[in-house]
Amino acid sequence: MKRFNITVNGRAYDVQVDELAAGAPAPVAAPAPAP
Repeated sequence: MKRFNITVNGRAYDVQVDELAAGAPAPVAAPAPAP
């Protein structure tokens, strides 16, 4: 699992990303706002 801090339109988000095997469908999840 990798963690990233991402800023979109001035809002910061702390997101975690799981690496999946090639060809596996990725679930869609809404990011949680960073504190």
